[in-house]
Amino acid sequence: MDYYHREYKAYFKSTVHVDPSSFLGPVVEHLSPGAEVWDVGCGAGRDLLWLKQRGFNAVGLERSRGLVRMAGQHSGCRVIWGDFTTFDFSRVAVDGILLTGALVHVHREDLAPLLTHITAGLKSGGILFLSLKQGNGISEDTTGRSFYLWQEAELKSIFHPMSFDLVHSFKNTSLLKTGECWLAYVLKKIS
Repeated sequence: MDYYHREYKAYFKSTVHVDPSSFLGPVVEHLSPGAEVWDVGCGAGRDLLWLKQRGFNAVGLERSRGLVRMAGQHSGCRVIWGDFTTFDFSRVAVDGILLTGALVHVHREDLAPLLTHITAGLKSGGILFLSLKQGNGISEDTTGRSFYLWQEAELKSIFHPMSFDLVHSFKNTSLLKTGECWLAYVLKKIS
């Protein structure tokens, strides 16, 4: 989206201060110390820094060149410039993948194939974290960004045929104080 290329400084400033402990804590419980975790759509690099500070080998993937630079500087982690829709994840083998709000702009019919594409880089037994906004239909914010909203039953019907076990799920209210509710899932790859 053009917004993240154009407004990367504003996006960085509005998200970098959020403490991700409440939603990443349940994820790292299922990862071994030193595990390699990719934050796909890493944005400001906030979650990369949090992971690095806890002894994980954190790597970011981000489409916005401005955010790649800022996330790398902020976190001290490697951040790769790339688009998650075209990046060849089959060339990597990682212990964990974070999709923290990264797929909020993805059309409904594209979610399952995109999850399959991205998790091609996840080792068997690896952990996937996915968070999406709860609701019905599509919402638009003041910047013109469209967000696809989900219900738990819809998402579970997508996960069911995939090679994942649902390890943990929870809801939380936006830490940016927007009043939105987020659905969060910790999934374990079983093949």
